Amino acid sequence: MKPDNTTKNYDVVVIGAGVQGLSSAFFLARNGKKKVAIVEQEKSYGLGSSSRSGSMIMKSRENRPKIELSLFSFSFFENFGKLFNQELEFRRTGFLSLIGEQHAARYEAEHELRRELGVPSRMISNSKIRTMCPAVSTEGLEFGVYCEDDGEVSAQQILDNYYNAAAEMGVDVYFDSEIASFETAGGQLLGLRTTRDNFRCDYIVNAAGAGAPDISAKLGFELPQSNLRRSIFFCRADNPKLYTGPMVEDAELEWYYRGLVDGRVLIGMGLEPENTVTVGPNLGFLPSVRLATKRRAPQLENFEVIDGHSGIRPLSPDIIPLIGPSQSYANFILNTGWGGEGIMHSPGGGAIVSDIIDGTRNYPFKTSAFLPKRFNI
Repeated sequence: MKPDNTTKNYDVVVIGAGVQGLSSAFFLARNGKKKVAIVEQEKSYGLGSSSRSGSMIMKSRENRPKIELSLFSFSFFENFGKLFNQELEFRRTGFLSLIGEQHAARYEAEHELRRELGVPSRMISNSKIRTMCPAVSTEGLEFGVYCEDDGEVSAQQILDNYYNAAAEMGVDVYFDSEIASFETAGGQLLGLRTTRDNFRCDYIVNAAGAGAPDISAKLGFELPQSNLRRSIFFCRADNPKLYTGPMVEDAELEWYYRGLVDGRVLIGMGLEPENTVTVGPNLGFLPSVRLATKRRAPQLENFEVIDGHSGIRPLSPDIIPLIGPSQSYANFILNTGWGGEGIMHSPGGGAIVSDIIDGTRNYPFKTSAFLPKRFNI
């Protein structure tokens, strides 16, 4: 389709209608940027990896920047009903990391940092793990790290409310619109062209998730982002012990499971070097998942797969997201590299983008750790 010759004018154009793009638009509109648009290559919002999330919000993260993001985001989600006139669907399951000797020193340090920052983190013994999670094998484990506050949310509910609230505040969304090119002059970024429209704007936000490197490449620079696939399976298992207790992860295997309220078990695993999602269960990866399951939860080994999907985890080299202006164009703002944590940290990402553009202050923590300039981009 040929581009429309009529140029559309906005203060900010956000690329991507996943959860970080929607959150960025929501915060910008709420904080006074009246002319905000989102352009999205799909036919609706949240059709990428945002809707393929493990759907947890967690305080138990790996480093100071991400813990501070989590604490801010938790506060936002606790006020979800006041913001959106709809209570957040939240089930406080708790989150338990199973730690072997290889990762013991790292998780001991993370545990101490979490406690320092106010996270109710606990180190628990193998006997306590067996009491809490009778289906788990503790063979080869040193200890567990547990946070009782973490829990399950509905990713779709969060997406829907960002989208609806942004639309009510006047944000325009252009679906089925791929980025064709950018308009620059004299070292300045002036706008962009999609397969449908031309846009002039003061700022562009790259919140395209797995597609963010391709977008940035159109401006001539490379993002240090690895797109790795993680698969989720929805299963049935006969053992009732599998439907109780917290969400459980094996730190070494990158494997996790939790019981769901509808009589299913969710199993997730993988950092596959693949850049494609699957709509149904990723059956090619299933044998690897069964091997990990046999090792850590043998009573779950013969699970029956009834559904599933896979999504992309866009990861930066230091597993901290990239949020801030590029060095090439000061008005090209990155919001990417979330590593599968876009849902849980969506309030933090959107708030930081809004602060960069309109100078508001939505959060109590420093943001220097997120700036792209740490990678000279």
